Amino acid sequence: MHYDLQRSTTHRSLTVFVFQMTLSTAPLFFSFILQSSGFPTMLSIIKEKTTGERSALPYVAMLANCSVWTVYGALRADATCMLVNGLGAAFGSLYTLTFALNTQQPMRAYFALLAAVVGGASGAALLFEQAAAAPIGILGATACMVMLASPLATVREVLTSRSTASMPFAMTVAGFFNAMRCVRLCVLSVSSKLLSLALARVAAARSAARCRIRGAGDFAFAAVVYTRTHRQTHTGTHALDPTHS
Repeated sequence: MHYDLQRSTTHRSLTVFVFQMTLSTAPLFFSFILQSSGFPTMLSIIKEKTTGERSALPYVAMLANCSVWTVYGALRADATCMLVNGLGAAFGSLYTLTFALNTQQPMRAYFALLAAVVGGASGAALLFEQAAAAPIGILGATACMVMLASPLATVREVLTSRSTASMPFAMTVAGFFNAMRCVRLCVLSVSSKLLSLALARVAAARSAARCRIRGAGDFAFAAVVYTRTHRQTHTGTHALDPTHS
C-alpha cells in the first residue's frame, strides 16, 4: 500500500511537471511559428520578383511589435522577452527588406510609422527608464493587435478578386493559433484568480464561523462561572447571617 501511494505521488508530480513545462514552452513555440510564417510568402515574392497586390503591413507590424517588446525586455532585464522578440525583429527586418526591394508600392509611410514607433519606445526607455515600462507595454500590446489583424489589409482585394493570393495564408493561420493560445492563457489566469478568491472567501467564512462558535462557547462558559459564583456567594452570605432562620 505504501508503494502504491508513493507511486501515485510520483506520477502526480510528473504530471504537474509536464503540464508546467508545456505551459512555459508553448508561448515560445507559437511565437516562433508566427515569426517564421512569413518565409513562404517571401520565397514567392523572390521567385515572382514582385509583391503583386500583397500588403507590407503584416511584416512592418511584426518588425514594430517585436522591436517594442525587445525594448521592453531590455528595460525589465527579461532575457526571454529580449531573445524571443529580438529573433522576431530580425525576421521582421528580413521580411520588410525583401518586400521593399521587390515592390512598386510606396513604402515611405510604413518606414515613417516604423521609425516613430520604435524610436519613440527606445527614446522613452532611455529618458525615463522604469517609469516608461507601462506605456511601452501598452504600445507593444497595440502593435501586437495590429500585427495579428494586419492580414486583413488586403481583404477588399480578396473579396473583389475572390482570390486569397494577396493574403499571407501561413501568417494568417499562425496568427490565429497564436491569438487562441493567448486567449486560453488569459482564461486560465482569470479562472485561477477566481478560484483563489473563492477559496479565500471560504477560508474567511470558516474562520469567522470558528470565531463565532468560540465566542459563543466563551460566553456560555462565562455565564456558567458567573452563575455558580453568584450562587456560592449568596449561599455563604445567608449561612453567616444570624437573623436568617
